Amino acid sequence: MDSKLIRREDDTAIIEQKNKASILIFSKILSQEMSVKHEYPDKLTFKGTKGDMDIFEGKWILNKINDKGTLLTYDLKVKPNFYVPKWLFRLTFKKTVSNSLNAIRNRIIQIN
Repeated sequence: MDSKLIRREDDTAIIEQKNKASILIFSKILSQEMSVKHEYPDKLTFKGTKGDMDIFEGKWILNKINDKGTLLTYDLKVKPNFYVPKWLFRLTFKKTVSNSLNAIRNRIIQIN
């Protein structure tokens, strides 16, 4: 996964994100530009502005559980702008999202 800040406007950032989606011997680099709004202190919402998805929108919600833990909820609506069987897209995208969340968890562990 590769993310790049394009620009920032008040509480909104424009981000370009690239992910490699792979299954068996096939792979595709998916590119998406999105507007990400920070609703301090516990919510990020995002919506695709251009890229490989017709629909790409969702949110991250952070709920503090105690002094040592936070629950992260991730909600995503996505529809590619290219043909792929639904079952294959779900399988591949689920793996991509899982890898992204693991990378975030590992980074948090690394800095704490």
